[in-house]
Amino acid sequence: MIIGGFLGVVNKTGAIDAGIERVTIKLNGKDEWMIPILMALFAAGGTIYGMAEESLPFYTLLVPVMMAARFDPLVAAATVLLGAGIGTLGSTINPFATVIAANAAGIPFTQGMLMRVLLLIVGYILCVFWVMRYARKVRAHPELSIVADKMAENRAHFLGNRANTLLEFTATRKWVLLIFAASFAVMIYGVAVSRLVDGGNLRRFSGGGDYRWRDNADG
Repeated sequence: MIIGGFLGVVNKTGAIDAGIERVTIKLNGKDEWMIPILMALFAAGGTIYGMAEESLPFYTLLVPVMMAARFDPLVAAATVLLGAGIGTLGSTINPFATVIAANAAGIPFTQGMLMRVLLLIVGYILCVFWVMRYARKVRAHPELSIVADKMAENRAHFLGNRANTLLEFTATRKWVLLIFAASFAVMIYGVAVSRLVDGGNLRRFSGGGDYRWRDNADG
């Protein structure tokens, strides 16, 4: 719940939205490469802390982005669901599943790490291949979309009120993304090195979210 709140605070700042928009610009027409990049990030969330319910805000965020790139809503949903899902399936250092289970069994959580890493990598490659294949097919032939009958309705709903101006990638938003990444780095260190499974990590996420809340309120 605390990690979900942490992600909610980060989303409220608009930093992730602005970051995704900048990545889209950098790709310069090769929008399908957003898919492996974003799926890698969601897979990282899944394998690090079991990202599931925390991914819900990203569906509403990515659907307009993917539709603006001439994909369909299913591409956005698959990017989030399969990315986070394969990450959770190959939970390498997930403190809320792998570490707790290993502690209960009385074995080091690093036991079986190679198998989990292989599962994560192979699953990620297969999922990216499937989503990119479908995305390219839908872009070339929109009528082949699984939700083709809802395409006009979806465009009106998700893109009708979408602003044409880009979100400003301010210094504050850059700092938010930096702290966002640092929070996960601290958690990885806490789980892998210091063995902080619950209280320590929650305090770090709570502190990171509090900083962003105060910063967003001031700015």
